[in-house]
Amino acid sequence: MRLTILGIYLALLNVLDLLYNLIGIKLFNFNYINLGLFNTLWTIVYVISIRFTNIFVDRGVFRKIVSVSILFNILMTISILQSVYTGNVVLYYLSYCIYAIVISQTRLPIYTSILEYYDSDKWSIVNKTLLYKTIIFEGIFLVTYSHIDINRIIENLYMFLIIIISLGFITVYAIPQPIFPIERIVYKIEKSISRMLTPTRSSFIVSFQPMYLPDKFSIYSDLLSKSFINKKEVLTILFFLKISNELLFTPLPLILLSKIGVSLTNILQVYGLAKLMTFTLMIALNPKPLNPISITLAILMRAFSAIILLTFVNNIYMITALITLIFYSNAVLDACLYNLYLETSSGYRTGDYSIISELACLTGSISSGFIITYTGSLTILLPILISTITFTRILKKI
Repeated sequence: MRLTILGIYLALLNVLDLLYNLIGIKLFNFNYINLGLFNTLWTIVYVISIRFTNIFVDRGVFRKIVSVSILFNILMTISILQSVYTGNVVLYYLSYCIYAIVISQTRLPIYTSILEYYDSDKWSIVNKTLLYKTIIFEGIFLVTYSHIDINRIIENLYMFLIIIISLGFITVYAIPQPIFPIERIVYKIEKSISRMLTPTRSSFIVSFQPMYLPDKFSIYSDLLSKSFINKKEVLTILFFLKISNELLFTPLPLILLSKIGVSLTNILQVYGLAKLMTFTLMIALNPKPLNPISITLAILMRAFSAIILLTFVNNIYMITALITLIFYSNAVLDACLYNLYLETSSGYRTGDYSIISELACLTGSISSGFIITYTGSLTILLPILISTITFTRILKKI
């Protein structure tokens, strides 16, 4: 029940993010550059906020941070409603910045509280469960909203925002708040001991191999490399993954509107169905976060889906299928990197993971509009291919 509440709340906040962009297109006539700058400003505020949030979260303060986020949530609600009903674009930008603070003070405490509340051997399972719940509810909400005219959505936006605030209060009590947050300390000690024993264990295993076997030293090398995945390498790959995602998804609503001719409610439907199909795929395939086969499949699926989406497709059903594959691939790859980061950081400074992620989004957001406007959508494929190549570097270390 706890994870269900958290999943619903995160899903509602994610839906609001898409609504912000669509309302900007509808009411304020956002173009590619406007959308890029809009999301860039969000990212700047998010990065600043996450830096401060991370200080308290690393000290085990979770519920108080989420409580503070509700105050910003109320302020965001007032500002967005005022901007929408008066047509004040500056206030609309401001409300989106406040929304960034709400997100930073919600996601980080939730995901870090999991690391303290659950045993380290359950981190992967619990994170995956929360991801599944978030995706399924996000899909349900988006599909539901896709059956409502965008003008009606805007007129009744206050109802949606009130629901978010109400669920925020429930989330404060649902979020885990351990009395003694020591699980990450225990995990860090375990990892340190494990790394100290790795050379001994490797030597012991290799000593039982006949000397004439040519792969004796490769066995030793592999055992060592698996224990020392570099945190900086993980964050570098994360950066390229996120920047390519942002270059694709920031202008995607406008690409669909201009090139395919879909409506704003169609976009909600496409994203909603894609989320539901992503959930179905994840249940059916049950990808393991650090499984080389799952990761390789996700890497290839993401690259080919993006190429087809931006070059050949003009059918809404095919678009939905391709976005589904990209959503699925991103979920698998992000889960892989997050789990690798937890291993290398012992669960501490998870805010750094978010900061690198959002700095990549900042770069992608601020450049996406100019790239699309002056070079065309096909240019986006280059960073996607680069991120594909960089990801293959850690496959042999998993």
